[in-house]
Amino acid sequence: MKFLFFLMPAQGHVTPSLPIARELIARGTEVTYYLTDEYASSVRRVGATFRPVDASLNLDEREGASNLAKQGSPASFKDMMPVMFRFLADGMRYAPRAAGARARRGR
Repeated sequence: MKFLFFLMPAQGHVTPSLPIARELIARGTEVTYYLTDEYASSVRRVGATFRPVDASLNLDEREGASNLAKQGSPASFKDMMPVMFRFLADGMRYAPRAAGARARRGR
């Protein structure tokens, strides 16, 4: 199995995902992160593959935060709403099924 993390490049998004990645890897899953360079060592430390993305996405740098703020305008959120609602609906539909399958396997 393969698992991809494409997170907001900020400590509060990346750090909580690292133990999850470590556990997935321990169970034989191939894990890849797409993040800015500053997270490369943290990602590799848990055994995941690191792939770099453009530093302009970095929330920990003023310029990156400014770029993200421009991209995160109310108009762009309006455009994203149909996708977000579909994502939420899919989660509500499939997450219970996945949890039920896991329970049937005794995990």
